[in-house]
Amino acid sequence: MLEPGQSANVGFYLDQPFEQSRVILTVHVGTIRYAHFLPEITPRQIAAARRRLILPFLYDLGRASPAMLRWYLTRDLSARAAVKNALGLNQIAPSAAAPMTMDLFADAGSDNPSPGTQAQARISIVLPVFNAFELLTEALERVRHHTDLPWRLILIEDCSTDPRVRPFLREWAAARDETQSNRVTLLENQSNLGFIGSVNIGLALALGFGDHVVLLNSDALVPAAWASRLLRPILMHDNVATVTPMSNDAEICSVPMICQRTVLAAGLADRIDAVAQKFNPEANLAEVPTGVGFCMAINIAFLRQVGLLDTAFARGYGEEVDWCQRARAAGGRNLGLPGLFVEHRGGTSFGSAEKLKLVVANNAIVASR
Repeated sequence: MLEPGQSANVGFYLDQPFEQSRVILTVHVGTIRYAHFLPEITPRQIAAARRRLILPFLYDLGRASPAMLRWYLTRDLSARAAVKNALGLNQIAPSAAAPMTMDLFADAGSDNPSPGTQAQARISIVLPVFNAFELLTEALERVRHHTDLPWRLILIEDCSTDPRVRPFLREWAAARDETQSNRVTLLENQSNLGFIGSVNIGLALALGFGDHVVLLNSDALVPAAWASRLLRPILMHDNVATVTPMSNDAEICSVPMICQRTVLAAGLADRIDAVAQKFNPEANLAEVPTGVGFCMAINIAFLRQVGLLDTAFARGYGEEVDWCQRARAAGGRNLGLPGLFVEHRGGTSFGSAEKLKLVVANNAIVASR
């Protein structure tokens, strides 16, 4: 029988207790109830299942042994990757899908920032540049044409090895009319400082301007009307330290799979963002442990309180995790924003081998803190 007040058309129902209890699968069709009782799983069955896994595990362990020995002797990062592949540790299991928020496409109405608040909002965009020449024109022109708030751009050229980069930036910056509200400042490092050193120069300058800050990579391609959406949670909510959009390559803000990069066909990112732009800006705002520095809005109040990035992270990777954790300790919140999708063509400034070494070293710093 159906429970009192329960709809007959409820679809499937699965009740799975923690352990040693039967699983109940209930299907309601009309007024008919079907219940299937699966046998209880006994400790003996669990032990037998574990025994069946021993031989496949020993086989995989044998395949991984040469790479394990190479890692032990040389600390070669490629050997460690080979061990993980052999043991199946690089496979990401799909997570359970949560129900879609029903107000995802609802009108935000009066929840939008007041016209006065929005009109007074300005951003300082800090954009470090090291090589990646092929993306520079598109990345900069997207900032120029798609930024829908008053903005100033702080470019930091970090002694790129590509001789085309610095002359191009000089010409591009000179072509912008600095008498307008949208101003471009080009800073040229005398020696290569790395990502953190360059960003800190830009952040220090932005602190003097006093506007909210957006940290933007030179391989991030912002879509139309991106800035107002990215800044909105800071303007609308208390204690928001950072806001990060969704992306095809943004660690914990990657979609459709977390921490997994997706290569997009030309034009697809803008089509995805056209859908995201229709979302209710208050729906599914997710509090996350850290923002992701490829495109991250920073509340100027927390930048003043927390300070610059920690140079202990050397050339980069993990520094925004550390900064966001310091902001959390100061009472700030880091939000992931579903209503904005920014394409990231990551890895164009650092080679993959160098990145892997930096990630390993800097993750140890984060873990120790």
